Amino acid sequence: PFVASGGRRHRHGLGPQVSICGEQFFKPSPHSSRITSQGHPFRRGEVVVHRDLFGGRIWYARAEIVVEDSVNGPLLTYWGPGAEVRAPVDAVHGRPLRVPIVDWVLEPRPWHSTHVLSRWCAGDVYSTWLFWEAESWHFAGWYINMQSPFVRTEIGFDTADNILDVWVEPDGTSSWKDDDELDE
Repeated sequence: PFVASGGRRHRHGLGPQVSICGEQFFKPSPHSSRITSQGHPFRRGEVVVHRDLFGGRIWYARAEIVVEDSVNGPLLTYWGPGAEVRAPVDAVHGRPLRVPIVDWVLEPRPWHSTHVLSRWCAGDVYSTWLFWEAESWHFAGWYINMQSPFVRTEIGFDTADNILDVWVEPDGTSSWKDDDELDE
């Protein structure tokens, strides 16, 4: 699914590009460290690819910047307006999809509406995302993403979304998110 291409370098020297179905992402530098059996984390500022999988296929992919990572602590990542995203669309009609009910392809769709800081802990079946409005940086709320525990890969990390999530307003009120998708 991800294949290194050509060895071109990102403008920040982060590494060669990788391809998802012909679309380009920037791969972290081949000299960067990973949490492996030796326990090495991603480096601060490194671009990693977060992939959501469904049925063994990439359902959604996004470039995220590592804010913090350590052997025993959480992985914190950031993405904001302009982040590279590949989102699913109906393979026949090209309509954006919210749930995988038909065959899909990934289409480039830059992130545009918010700044996001996400927290991932090994073994957890959720991650916590903090949202700020793009222009004002006004805090918009927390998103609790229900998912399978994340798994580190050579280029970032993978997870499988469980569809139902929780949105928490700045005042602390909460609501289910995407419960309508369960009906689909």
